[in-house]
Amino acid sequence: MRYLVTAECSHTESGKTLTHRAYATMETQYPEYAQARADALAFELGRTKAKELTRQTYDRETKRWTVTPCETLTSCVARVEKYKLRKLRAHVAVWKPSDAFYRQQAIEYARWLAARDGVALPGRGEIRVDWSAVESKTRKHKRTGWDGVTREFPTMERRIRSVSWGWEEPRYFQRKDGRQGAWLHNEFVAAVTIEIPNWDWQPDEPVEENYG
Repeated sequence: MRYLVTAECSHTESGKTLTHRAYATMETQYPEYAQARADALAFELGRTKAKELTRQTYDRETKRWTVTPCETLTSCVARVEKYKLRKLRAHVAVWKPSDAFYRQQAIEYARWLAARDGVALPGRGEIRVDWSAVESKTRKHKRTGWDGVTREFPTMERRIRSVSWGWEEPRYFQRKDGRQGAWLHNEFVAAVTIEIPNWDWQPDEPVEENYG
């Protein structure tokens, strides 16, 4: 059986009562073991708080330290109760489209455009999408300038402009004698590029999106 052991104590400071608690869980078949664990937890909590709240003052005349324990610290109380598991609640997060979702949609649309226009796509290689930005007509955001005046600016929206099929080729440094030098970077070479039509179209009225 699983038990929840609790130790609690409190002290008064500046007219306010501050409570200190310590928790622990344990599995045992004997309640006596749980009570012993709670007593040990209460003893440890009381000793720790008594050490933290003890004040030491130094007297320059006598050149001695004066130790003043906390008089308002109460004795720790140990409690033992059966651990109750919380009920699991079915929670489904609201789905929202991500960049990966937009990328997949753009690739599928580009494949459809290529099949409509009779463009042959390479069966091997890498697929990359070209992200671009466009100013929204309906979405605005506010920004306060250095003069303290708040102005509205259109929100920049990310859109996929085109989808490319290709591969990466290494690029090397060209030495003075014309020989190949050290490797610089890999450059993507597009074999086929499908432009997304009307990628920068903006509606005149705001569109309510419901992903629920």
